[in-house]
Amino acid sequence: MIIQTERLELILLTPNQLKLWSEDISALEIELDCSYRGELMEGSFLNIVKNQYEIAKKDIDNYLWHSFFLLIRKKDRVVVGSADFKNIPNENGEVEIGYGLGKEFEHNGHMTEAVQAMCTFAMK
Repeated sequence: MIIQTERLELILLTPNQLKLWSEDISALEIELDCSYRGELMEGSFLNIVKNQYEIAKKDIDNYLWHSFFLLIRKKDRVVVGSADFKNIPNENGEVEIGYGLGKEFEHNGHMTEAVQAMCTFAMK
């Protein structure tokens, strides 16, 4: 699944792509034809991604709510960051969004653009 914005493609990672992201970024770059310069894949963030992979592969019908979107800048196919829905919507239809950017991409409006698109998508 891909959500298009003016400057970005938000590509929802499949469970297998989530695993690649946490284990072999180079292979994921080849698969998605991109260059990864998002958040550093280490420490607690790496553990979060690995945990989400485990959840997503067990709940394949709802993996959209457990996976991550990579934010790929259209002009050069560079991954500037990622965002995710933190879980399936609650009984009120509410869902929390988590996100992060590579340091060099902060303060350029990329995340505002991505989160607005994700909110529009989630409301459908």
